[in-house]
Amino acid sequence: MYHTNICSLKANFDNLEILLYDIGFDPDIITLSEIWHSESKKHLFISPVLENYFPLQTETGTTAKSGVGIYVKSNLDLISRPDLNFKYYKKDSEEFEGLWLEIPKTNSPNIAKGVIYRHPSQDIIKFDKSLDSTLKILY
Repeated sequence: MYHTNICSLKANFDNLEILLYDIGFDPDIITLSEIWHSESKKHLFISPVLENYFPLQTETGTTAKSGVGIYVKSNLDLISRPDLNFKYYKKDSEEFEGLWLEIPKTNSPNIAKGVIYRHPSQDIIKFDKSLDSTLKILY
């Protein structure tokens, strides 16, 4: 698995491809934060195609620079988990979003993978408390 804050998927997609080439291996899962997929402009967002990966799945954010996404290697089975996805927003207090998927395994438990993004201007203590209560459904 590989994660990066992409700071605009559209503007930095070529850099992501170069990075993957330079590291010399293709991670099974690539998670991205700050893809700049806001709820207000979701009709303008087009997911770039990354060769050998399932199309990008995204969760919109409430601000222009928010949003998270996941690419999954095309040889892996995938179960989308919209029941676990969330977008939490309280004006001027907390804001974060999460996107989840599940990879089925035959001889072991399935694997849940996700990406969660907290906007840097938000209070970390409030985030921790809110995230704790939000993720209780995973336990």
